[in-house]
Amino acid sequence: MPDEDPTAHRHRLLKPHLTADELRLWAAAEASVRGPNASATVARITGIPEAEIQRAQEQLRARAKTDPKRSSA
Repeated sequence: MPDEDPTAHRHRLLKPHLTADELRLWAAAEASVRGPNASATVARITGIPEAEIQRAQEQLRARAKTDPKRSSA
């Protein structure tokens, strides 16, 4: 699918292999990489509610603060 959004492509490939929690965390990381306020875009692409993606982003930031080794991998 040459015109497929890269996030949509990754979502399509990963969705069958991840649990709901893993998919939510992946979506949060994807939104963070896309830039500020990208949670709405990722929510639209994945169907995961934006509020869940934002909560997962907070969770990832909190983990990075408490365990810096995990965020440098």
